[in-house]
Amino acid sequence: MSEISVLGLGSMGSTLARTLLSAGHAVTVWNRSQQKTELLVADGAEIGVTVADAVEASPVILVCIDNYTTTRKIFSSVEVLPLLADRIVVQMSSGTPREAVADEKWFVEKGAGYLDAAILGSPKAIGTETGQILIAGSEKLWQECNTVLECLAGNFQYTGNKIDSAKVLDLAWLSQRLGYFMGVFQGLLLCEAGGVGLDVFSATVAVDARASMMANTIQTNSFTDPVNTVKVWKEALHHIQKHANDIGSNSEVLDFIADKFQRAQSAGYEEEDLAALIKIFR
Repeated sequence: MSEISVLGLGSMGSTLARTLLSAGHAVTVWNRSQQKTELLVADGAEIGVTVADAVEASPVILVCIDNYTTTRKIFSSVEVLPLLADRIVVQMSSGTPREAVADEKWFVEKGAGYLDAAILGSPKAIGTETGQILIAGSEKLWQECNTVLECLAGNFQYTGNKIDSAKVLDLAWLSQRLGYFMGVFQGLLLCEAGGVGLDVFSATVAVDARASMMANTIQTNSFTDPVNTVKVWKEALHHIQKHANDIGSNSEVLDFIADKFQRAQSAGYEEEDLAALIKIFR
């Protein structure tokens, strides 16, 4: 039996699995595309051919896939449902606080423990001291699996037993970042209009490495080598808007930002780096 199974091997899921393996943990992996699982075999992973195989293989099941709806779908088969008892499911997919509450209820009814986590940052931060992950749910469950999970981020924080707290904080963090990005684009426009080089912006007033990276991407016109794509951030914004709608919160700022993303999508920039939004601002 392995220590943990990782379901979903996109860019983030693969990085999570590889980091767990590098830390010496026994890992089983599953993905809808078998090719991605085979890439991890060289690092020592065991392959779960089916979801049932992966769930049966480990006491802790880490999920990092498209969304919560897909999560529920892959766990609902007659082969998987009987295997959920006494498993701890750690949800690391993107979603909303309301979905976290619903998933906890569903998994607990099936006899599983449930923790809901949020990854703050890109795959490049996983396994590093600057990586940050938030996790919520039963403290007892967290204590049972934190020795396995703690290698995933230098800053791995338990946010309490309120199951949606990690997702609320995640959306609050994303909101801050999106507002900051809008300010960076406006600042870069001011520099362009004022004849000040974007390299000078980076060397003087850029407040962090991400601002400098965006300035460099824009200056070198290297939008097709993304750190995070317009599409990824547009999906994150959608989750914030959905939650704001769920709780009846003001969304004027979100609507302003969403307009820029919609225009970027219409212009065909979805797969380019987030910095491509400067073309909309121009």
